[in-house]
Amino acid sequence: MRALAAQLQNLDIDTSTLQPVHLATGEVFFTLSVPRRHAYPLWHTLRKHTTMTAHWPLILGTDEDATFYQQDITDPDLDSVAQIISNVHVLNRHTWLSNRLRELGYAPRHEDPDRQSIDEAPGPWLAEITPKWRSWYELSIFPRSTRDGTPVIVALFPTTKCWEVPALLKYGNWNACPEPEGHVLLWHHWYQQFDAEPVALAADTLEFRVQRPPTNKPAALQLAYEHFTYCPDRVEEDVKLIASLAALLLNSNRWFFWWD
Repeated sequence: MRALAAQLQNLDIDTSTLQPVHLATGEVFFTLSVPRRHAYPLWHTLRKHTTMTAHWPLILGTDEDATFYQQDITDPDLDSVAQIISNVHVLNRHTWLSNRLRELGYAPRHEDPDRQSIDEAPGPWLAEITPKWRSWYELSIFPRSTRDGTPVIVALFPTTKCWEVPALLKYGNWNACPEPEGHVLLWHHWYQQFDAEPVALAADTLEFRVQRPPTNKPAALQLAYEHFTYCPDRVEEDVKLIASLAALLLNSNRWFFWWD
């Protein structure tokens, strides 16, 4: 921790709140507490220097959100980070997506004509992305009632590979939220294809910033199917149609997910 603290101090970051978090499976990550108004600027500073610190930054929400993780990271019966990553290495993304659709009650593409299938009726493409439609999608993990001075946790995970963070947090496997392996699998794919990076992960919400978003309708529609499979609430509870989600993803530098 001393070496990390020294690196942060060299970046003019206050380390008075720096604390280690010990996982039951042996790994350790670190947290800082800052006012909400400082959380995103701090993330950008830490992300800029990820190679130097060898730690990936992620905003974990308020103290209340952070307690959500305690149950999993203190469970010694969960797989270690190494085991979760190993599990992902034998997964095929297309097979995982098809199996996930089946679990959600949708038939994989052209597989079962007697079951509901999302690819047969994505809906009409939005003619215009109005501010109202955009507001459905470009959200924050923080409720609007969260004050600027509310303490927020910013974590530093011992990896430069952002897709390994769900394995460290043991995140997922409740309600419609995928198991940690599913998060790792898709985060890695999206990082490679779209340069998509996680910025904030609260109890049940997730924000990404995206450097190379899809720039044409077919690519956006394919991504929308992946987003729906990963997080069905974004369609079923919000935009309602796959094509509407695709239109919002086109050229968008922000992604938002939530699991009810």
